[in-house]
Amino acid sequence: MSEVPAKSLRQALMEQADHWVDGGHGPAPAAAPEGPFTLARGDIALADLRKGQSLKVTHIAVAPDTGHRLTGLGIRKGIQLTVLRNAGKGPLLVAAGGTRIGLCRSIARAITGHGA
Repeated sequence: MSEVPAKSLRQALMEQADHWVDGGHGPAPAAAPEGPFTLARGDIALADLRKGQSLKVTHIAVAPDTGHRLTGLGIRKGIQLTVLRNAGKGPLLVAAGGTRIGLCRSIARAITGHGA
């Protein structure tokens, strides 16, 4: 009898994070290539944008509790985020609708999408 390999911890966390951010709707994403901040083709990380640039969020790769908190702040798939401040190090200041939100750089790297 052959054994089915267990999910990697990273893959399990990604599926859980998408569940929280999507509200449990939609299929889980396909397994991404290895690497902590691997981007889908054409996607860019929020942390890579300059002041005034915008992003339509397509993926948020964070732990479930962080995903839940981001959802409470209005950051979820499909929302447009505009960078208000990005000094290249330290936190970013972004606008989500009429709300200004400060994000640490590691979370900003985990939020990806298409330029808007």
